[in-house]
Amino acid sequence: MREREIIENLQKEITVPSIVQMKADWAFDQIKNGEKRSRVYQRKNRFRAVRAAVAAAALVCGTVTVGAAVYMNWSKGMDAQLKATNEQKLFLEEKQIATPQNTSATDAGITVTAQQSIVDSRFAHLSFKVEGYPLAEGQEPGFESIDVTVGGRNDFSWSGNFFNGITSDENGNPVFADGTPLGDDWAEVFVAEDGSMEFDLSLSAGENEGAFIDAPIHVEFKNLGTLKKAEYFPDLTGTWVLDFTLQGSDQIRRFTMNEALGDTGCYVIEAEISPISLQAKYRMPVETEEIEAVDENGNPITSTVYKEPPAFMGVRLKDGTLLPYLRNGGSEGFEDLDAGIYKVTFATDHVLNADEVDALLFMKPALTGEGPLTEENFYIVPLQ
Repeated sequence: MREREIIENLQKEITVPSIVQMKADWAFDQIKNGEKRSRVYQRKNRFRAVRAAVAAAALVCGTVTVGAAVYMNWSKGMDAQLKATNEQKLFLEEKQIATPQNTSATDAGITVTAQQSIVDSRFAHLSFKVEGYPLAEGQEPGFESIDVTVGGRNDFSWSGNFFNGITSDENGNPVFADGTPLGDDWAEVFVAEDGSMEFDLSLSAGENEGAFIDAPIHVEFKNLGTLKKAEYFPDLTGTWVLDFTLQGSDQIRRFTMNEALGDTGCYVIEAEISPISLQAKYRMPVETEEIEAVDENGNPITSTVYKEPPAFMGVRLKDGTLLPYLRNGGSEGFEDLDAGIYKVTFATDHVLNADEVDALLFMKPALTGEGPLTEENFYIVPLQ
């Protein structure tokens, strides 16, 4: 393997569930700024902090009526993950992007039920209800192992976690799912009022776009216990196997352009918008740089990485609304090193209507300040 291919593989982002990424960002800000959160955006450090936090942590459906519209009762985790309005929920269901599931498995007195799936050509979000497990206060639940295949294949990345009642607000700050700030003595809430818990999976198709649509999925959970500092503590032995079929939609709006990002030497050449994901391609110089880091023993090391383009963060709507904190796990890296083509793909934490989007937002480097981000903080790429 050529040196630049090794660098590329090491530099690609892993799929990051929204709550892990949010908690890593929050912890990083707290370390830098004490108890006061301020907006200090150094892209390389921030995204590397996310990767480091993830590596350290490595591991019903009813109806509601609004006027004449009827949509299914979303799980709390899916609700928090996509922050969809009632109209957006109905839209996703009409397009069969969001669909109810009702497949269960019971073992060792615990029942696991597939509740809901939200699927496009690149990502699949799945919600499972876990009933019968008496989680002690202050503990974090966890399965010992999980096996996932789609259409008999496992050549995709995935991440999963028990929903802990925390999401992010419009400025990217962690809040409880009802919008309440965390406060100084906040605690994760894994157990719902009915005693159940929710486990959420997010799958990324990678290069196999479309592989999740109308595909059979097999999910096998093994053993249940608690987690502490990434270590699993066994409690009970059991196996819960669920087989069902995903639906989904490949609805995507595509754009071509040749927009320079300031004087960075990077040009945005393509973009794609689905209701639950975004993708952009850049044309850029292929250059390396040295970064300082530490190894697993705390010893300083120097690594060689490819220089990254300005971060693709979100979108601007036609009414002027900025959605700059949309990244909800994904991947990025050079698609074609020889041509200098760099691709970023990520799931969003909002539902998007491509017809309402008029521009893409790319972060300018080394910005400081407090308060919400404004247009001055971004390279803005208009969509035609």
